[in-house]
Amino acid sequence: MHSLEFQLSDALENASRLARSGNLNFQIFLGGAEVFARELGRDISAQIAMIESVGIKKAVPALLQEARREAERGDVNYRTSLGNAQYYAPKVGKDVSAQVAEIELLYQG
Repeated sequence: MHSLEFQLSDALENASRLARSGNLNFQIFLGGAEVFARELGRDISAQIAMIESVGIKKAVPALLQEARREAERGDVNYRTSLGNAQYYAPKVGKDVSAQVAEIELLYQG
């Protein structure tokens, strides 16, 4: 297998694996995959969209859960997790406003 083809395949596999687990680092591998695909003259936009959708759908609940744990501990970093959830939720058609309000009330900073 050509080196770029292997790198493309590897990047897509890693992105997909991370996306399925809700780890937003999948985006790093997608960026690499886009570079390799461009160099190979391939259109992987459908694969990119599918991986992004899966990753974001999985990440939003994980981010909300993390924000909840942080807020309950009085950790101001809950705002980062909550902000990320608010940023990504609309990308997959989710409304997290009720969860956000609930988590905001938990913080006793």
